[in-house]
Amino acid sequence: MLCFDKIPKWLNGFITILLSLVSFILSTVAVSECKFVRRKVATVPEYIYVEYYGLFNSYVKDKGCEELVFSGSTPSAVRSAQAFGVMASLCAGAILIVLLFQICVAFPKFLRLSLCLVYGICFIFQMLTFTAFAYDDWCDGEKITCELGPDGYTSLMAAVFHLFCVVVLCMVPDQEEPIFKSIIKEFQDVSESKEIDEIAGKTADISAKKSKRKTVTERLDSDGNKTTIKVTIDFDDGGNKITRTETTTADGSVIVSTDTEMV
Repeated sequence: MLCFDKIPKWLNGFITILLSLVSFILSTVAVSECKFVRRKVATVPEYIYVEYYGLFNSYVKDKGCEELVFSGSTPSAVRSAQAFGVMASLCAGAILIVLLFQICVAFPKFLRLSLCLVYGICFIFQMLTFTAFAYDDWCDGEKITCELGPDGYTSLMAAVFHLFCVVVLCMVPDQEEPIFKSIIKEFQDVSESKEIDEIAGKTADISAKKSKRKTVTERLDSDGNKTTIKVTIDFDDGGNKITRTETTTADGSVIVSTDTEMV
């Protein structure tokens, strides 16, 4: 489980939801935009122009994205890439919806592992979108060469995130209770801890106040005789304050008085 055991379980749930959201967005953008394939066409050795094609749209200069149209039927390589791209996006969206239920429902282990398997399938689907490069009219390898366009790199990033989600879902600890309940419990524990600290602090203050105190005072009368007064303040088990005054005169006699202050 590595570091996932060291963070709150509700945060583990939010991490899986966040990663799932990112992978879904990347997968959807890669399929829907129009710069999946960057096509470089050399008409003459000195002149090369660049075209962009998406899985469903093509990029037209000064116009933006327009629907991808072929003179005949859609080539099988492109049609396969379209199907795999849509399936990858739908799978990622379905997993995201399921993971959102963690907020109010505790996930059993078998469900979490099942989602790992589905994300593995998403990864395969996402990688198969690159079958679009097998279309010969786009990429003949001679005068026409193909490279990954911005959305092609986005598809690659989506595949990496799908794989990362597999790893994370397999590593997070089992969820014992819903995220919402875990958050409430976490704040309750923090609140109770503060209350305990406050009570402990007050108890320490009371104990300090109730600690035994002793003072000794010496006085000289007009004849130069010394009188020693020793005052001891203590507390009994009931918290009552007991003041004991012991006076020693110059001739050695001792006078003791005790005063109890009830609380």
